[in-house]
Amino acid sequence: MSAGSPTSTSSSRCRAGSSPRRRRTSRSSTSGRRPTSRARSTRSARTGARYRTPSRPRSSGRSSTASHRRRASKRRPSRSTRACRASRMALTRTAPDRAGGERARLPGAGRAGWRRRRDAVGLVFALPALVLFAAFAIYPMLRVFQLSLYDYNLTSPPVWVGLDNFRFLFGDERFLASLGASLFYVAVTYGPAVLLALILALGLNTRMHGSAFVRLLYFAPVATSWVAVSVIWRLVLQPEGLLNQTLNTDIPWLTSSTWAKWAIAIAAIWKEVGFFLIIFLAGLQNIPKDLQEAAALDGAGSLRRLRYVTLPLLKPITVVVLVMAVIRGFQSFSPQVVLTGGSFGTEVINLFVYKTAFASARMGRASAVAVLMFILLLMVTFVQLRALRRSA
Repeated sequence: MSAGSPTSTSSSRCRAGSSPRRRRTSRSSTSGRRPTSRARSTRSARTGARYRTPSRPRSSGRSSTASHRRRASKRRPSRSTRACRASRMALTRTAPDRAGGERARLPGAGRAGWRRRRDAVGLVFALPALVLFAAFAIYPMLRVFQLSLYDYNLTSPPVWVGLDNFRFLFGDERFLASLGASLFYVAVTYGPAVLLALILALGLNTRMHGSAFVRLLYFAPVATSWVAVSVIWRLVLQPEGLLNQTLNTDIPWLTSSTWAKWAIAIAAIWKEVGFFLIIFLAGLQNIPKDLQEAAALDGAGSLRRLRYVTLPLLKPITVVVLVMAVIRGFQSFSPQVVLTGGSFGTEVINLFVYKTAFASARMGRASAVAVLMFILLLMVTFVQLRALRRSA
């Protein structure tokens, strides 16, 4: 560093400005020493003849020196001293500190950078599931939307027909009959199943002895496949089956257009009650017990607590159960195939799609039916969720 640089000039000034202070400090320290006996006798000889002053207790040299030092330390530093300190601080700030400050201000530093890294790691772990979902759910759905606008029979190239498939369906009596059968099945099967599940959940939401075993019994049919359940009920509903022998009748449960729908509904209720029961039980156990106890202390009976405490708090769970019930009802396929084969007015919409696509080789019309069902279920779900928001 050259001699004429500003750094050397400022440092020399600081040293030059600090030396007088040291001289003053040393002088003040010597002036605070205790005078000797010879000096005191000379002073008394000079002043004793003229006047006599009252004696004051004089402090020792050490205490006066300490007090002087304390006063000097409490003095406010001068402007030149403050400038020197600032120059020293500026000199001690080096280039690596500036580089570190720039690194601290990088986008990846701090809490925001940590969140970005965490989100990136989570996306990497979720990427395989997203790829599988796109390959087996999103792409087939888009493909169905595309095929609904074509006339395609698996043997010839697809031909663009626009909305002709949809126009044909709205004039097809078989499609309208299958739509009516699906609506009947949802209303007759899943409406009573949801209500029965709610009643059973209210009864089993206690610490009654054996309640866990009863829950297991109700949930066992849910863990069984629809094909196995349908085979069991086919044996029960035969003309010489267990049900007719118990009732001592000969009702044609599976060979009559009047009884076939009700037979399938009975089998479906038996299987689906346990599924909704578990959901209602989970919702009931999440209701705070303090509210029930407060209502009981206020004099509310069981029915009033059920009406004003339990059911309002259970409303979100009820809406979710209803949405799932409608979706599961329109997805029904196996009981109709195993029990009746779709005859006697039991051909639901899924069975109609299957027969149209693979028995009649009309992939375009079958895709159009699937698109209509998707739109219908989307509308029903939207209405149910909107009703929940209004009532909340």
